[in-house]
Amino acid sequence: MTENVVAIKDGRLNLSRITYLCDLQQASSQEIPLGVIAEINIDSVHGLGLIARTELAEHETSAIGRLIRDSLRNPFEFLKSEFDWAWTNASPGTALSKLANRNSESLLFAPPTSIMIRRAFKSEGDVGEFARRELRDRRDVEFDLMLAELWGKADSPTGDMAKMAA
Repeated sequence: MTENVVAIKDGRLNLSRITYLCDLQQASSQEIPLGVIAEINIDSVHGLGLIARTELAEHETSAIGRLIRDSLRNPFEFLKSEFDWAWTNASPGTALSKLANRNSESLLFAPPTSIMIRRAFKSEGDVGEFARRELRDRRDVEFDLMLAELWGKADSPTGDMAKMAA
């Protein structure tokens, strides 16, 4: 009889876009897309995921302030260190808000958008596999949308963009 029982679990997936604002004094300032970080919590399963550009165009690099310019030449490497900090220093469910508070100047970790998850799982192993897949898929879609919005394209970027993200 118990083989037909499934556990319904509640969870949350948070997504945060990471951009660089070139001039905080102007509302119309150039905004450079860097990446997206995602955090998922379902029951005891916790995960973080990062997708970021591996290089910037020369005009983007020259628009970045001198103090952080060298660090952001390879956004993925720089953001990986922030990712590692969050994994080590934030309790489950708080990583994105801690990163947003830690980086509130020109390097902007946007306040996270939250997606509620309510799903039935047959086993604990199914929770982890679902969490990995959902985190990866939603993070990647958000990254494509961010690039399309900031670069003014109607559709998701393709081709060269795949080479620029890690």
